Amino acid sequence: MSTGNIVLWLYDITKRLQTGGIMPVNISTAVIPGNAKGLIDLAKMIIHRHNELAGNSPLSRFDMIDFMDKTELSNHRNRVSEELMSTAQLIIKQLGVAKKTNLKKQVRLDDLKVQFEIAIRERDTVLGIEENRLADMDGTVVDYLNQCTELLLERFEGNSQELLKWGIILYTGPKSKKKKRSVSI
Repeated sequence: MSTGNIVLWLYDITKRLQTGGIMPVNISTAVIPGNAKGLIDLAKMIIHRHNELAGNSPLSRFDMIDFMDKTELSNHRNRVSEELMSTAQLIIKQLGVAKKTNLKKQVRLDDLKVQFEIAIRERDTVLGIEENRLADMDGTVVDYLNQCTELLLERFEGNSQELLKWGIILYTGPKSKKKKRSVSI
């Protein structure tokens, strides 16, 4: 998965408009981050807004507890990976200053690398962005983000200010001449 932004189509507007014989000039899209930190931040914003609205949240029909748990788990694994990376960088710096091989520190560095890779893999699995994913994405943070975003876009169609309160940024631009397809993150 690229670290750039992945665009999720708001609606299958092309099909709706084509059946009426009208082709769209502009298409609105919601910009969904393509990196782990961005996905976690967006999930946290949606959860925060949901909690603010309590029983009046349009997302009440979703399993928000599972979404919250998985978002927190991914956030925790992300923090762990950042801490492991900082520790590894400190050891590398110390090894560079010593200008000699320190077997204990080298073994510690190798251990940190393994722990870092495990933390990243666990984070990416819960998010639903691990490389070469063969299984479906049901129940991942990305699955919940897709569902929540779709519902919010339908509920607050044309109200970009309300969508911003949920952390959803809209991009409205000219329709590309290239054939575009819906992307599921």
